[in-house]
Amino acid sequence: YVRPSLRGHMTTLQGHMTLDVDDIEAESAPIYRYDMLHDDESCFRIRREFQAKWTDPLVARQAWPVRRVPHDPLRVGYFSSDFRAWSGHWIFGPIILGHTPAIEVYTYSMTAPEWDDDDETRQYQARTRFQDVSDLSVRACAAAIRADDLDILVDLMGFSFGLPHMVYALAPAPTIITAWGHVAAGTQHRAVEYLFADPIALPRHERQHYSERVVDLPCVVAYRPPAGVPAIRPTTRRPFRYGCFHRFQKVTDRTLRAWAEILDRVPRAELVIKSWDFERERDLPRLLDA
Repeated sequence: YVRPSLRGHMTTLQGHMTLDVDDIEAESAPIYRYDMLHDDESCFRIRREFQAKWTDPLVARQAWPVRRVPHDPLRVGYFSSDFRAWSGHWIFGPIILGHTPAIEVYTYSMTAPEWDDDDETRQYQARTRFQDVSDLSVRACAAAIRADDLDILVDLMGFSFGLPHMVYALAPAPTIITAWGHVAAGTQHRAVEYLFADPIALPRHERQHYSERVVDLPCVVAYRPPAGVPAIRPTTRRPFRYGCFHRFQKVTDRTLRAWAEILDRVPRAELVIKSWDFERERDLPRLLDA
């Protein structure tokens, strides 16, 4: 969903480093998929390797904004490609669109306008200080955020794309948080100080390798169903039916084994799975063999 104009070469830091954006995306994209297939230590390692190569040299050379008395109202910016009718919106949308007047909300969209033409996007455009940054270079994007003089910038993308990590390395805000993206392994980014989670999504015994300070929310998933969805009602339907409608690529073999055990324990239970991933030949056999 990133505009083609972000492709190519950029020179940053007055010529000290030349960044090939295609290379950055090529190296970061597998990290998102890697989380679903490998052990935690491997996930931390590949993040550290990515940041050491691409962002650490930038962070070390920046003049970071000085922490000062926060604005009143507090200025909080959110960076995402999901300010639209997409899965991320249904998780973080209730938070961003539900802030009280004590928070002045800024949103920075990495999604090209042709993907942003829906009712959900129009809510962000009407109720926040919305900016389309999809057509900006990394340096220009960081400068645009810095010009808003934020108190806090919140990353909502994790490793969906690699380019935001370059933006965060250019000192766009005095405090940077990652939240509602991928909790798995965090970012390992030197400029990202905090990660929002909860004790269920991220158990305490798994936090020792995180570079961020973990801040627990009551629940990290603030789901609000779309308007017009029927209310959930008790049902007497038998057998009991489970459902999973997200990308099957995210379902690990361990999860499949857990599902199989649940179905064995619940007499006549059913499991309904829908995913466009089944169009790929390798995914459906993995489910049938579980």
